[in-house]
Amino acid sequence: MSTVGALNAAVQGMQAAEKKAARAATDIATMSAKPEETRLVQDIVELKAAQAAQKANVNAFKKADEMDKQLIDVIA
Repeated sequence: MSTVGALNAAVQGMQAAEKKAARAATDIATMSAKPEETRLVQDIVELKAAQAAQKANVNAFKKADEMDKQLIDVIA
């Protein structure tokens, strides 16, 4: 995979994680006065999973960016 492809994949992963977190946060915020405990736990787990995915994609983006800069240094 090229560095551009890696950067693109990381950005797409960040966008997917952001959507997942937003969906879970909306579900939590719109629960009725008597929330289903099982659903609340599931939404919290989804938020944590989205957070972990976001961190992983940010790290992948940083590494791909570093590789791209190193490649430019080698070529220059």
